Amino acid sequence: MNRRAVTVVIAVLAIIVAVAVYSAVGRAGGLRLRIAIARYHVHEAPLIVAIERGYFEDAGLRIELVRYSTGLEMATAISRGDVDIAIAPAGPIIIAASRGAPVKIVSLINELGWGIVARPSAMTPGNRIAEGSVIATPGKGSPAWLMVKLLLDREHVRGVRMLKMEPSAATAALLSGKVDAVSLPEPLPTLLESKGMIKVAGSVDIWPKMPGFVVAARRDALKGKKGELKLFLKLMKKASIDVVEDPGDAAYILSKDLNMNTDVVKKALNKLRFNVTLDEGQISKYSELLVEYGAIGRKMSAGDIVSRIPP
Repeated sequence: MNRRAVTVVIAVLAIIVAVAVYSAVGRAGGLRLRIAIARYHVHEAPLIVAIERGYFEDAGLRIELVRYSTGLEMATAISRGDVDIAIAPAGPIIIAASRGAPVKIVSLINELGWGIVARPSAMTPGNRIAEGSVIATPGKGSPAWLMVKLLLDREHVRGVRMLKMEPSAATAALLSGKVDAVSLPEPLPTLLESKGMIKVAGSVDIWPKMPGFVVAARRDALKGKKGELKLFLKLMKKASIDVVEDPGDAAYILSKDLNMNTDVVKKALNKLRFNVTLDEGQISKYSELLVEYGAIGRKMSAGDIVSRIPP
């Protein structure tokens, strides 16, 4: 076999190995879940760590990942049945439930994890966003959008225009000067800070117990795939502990998935609080804020949104 043929074979084998790792196709093949996750986030760190370490494969749980750009897209996907579960921001899931979608939140992944950053020229001497600024967020009802609403009200800033942009487009728009500020999920705010943008606020500064990403499941999955869900949550809890105990290794694993500098990813991870214990009071508060700012028409109680899976 000549050198060129050997190179082709090696490349093909590398692709096969990568697909096997990141699809987590179990050897046993008995249990299966189709999962919506994000493209640009560190919030799903426990999931990527669990895949990398073979937790699902070893347990015989086959998972298929479907990537989306925003939480709003993930909420739509689970609402119409494209996936069984979604690892998504709490806000879009609450919005979907308020519209009658057959979805429930079954676990927390983390708290916090969003940031508002701006071009230096968009900041006042008091380190506030200037009136008349243009801010990009993933869309109405998203956690990033809610962060901006809360900040502007707290600081009594008026005349700000908000544009809907998916995260990668918003990042490029800020760097090119097409918008003055962005509110985005980590690690993008940390990445933008490393490129000279100014931190305006993190979610911890605005809402210290803000729910981050959650595990949401369709009602039919809660009935028909309860065994898979229980096993998935058990392995996610194990991986969450791994992330907390060794964030450096988690950052290294995630940096490969995100194609991003490991130091940036590690700094971003440190801005999240990984915790699988769901605080229903914070979910209710989230719902109230979405009503207050016009993202949904009625308040959803925690009972309307949350489903506890018996051990």
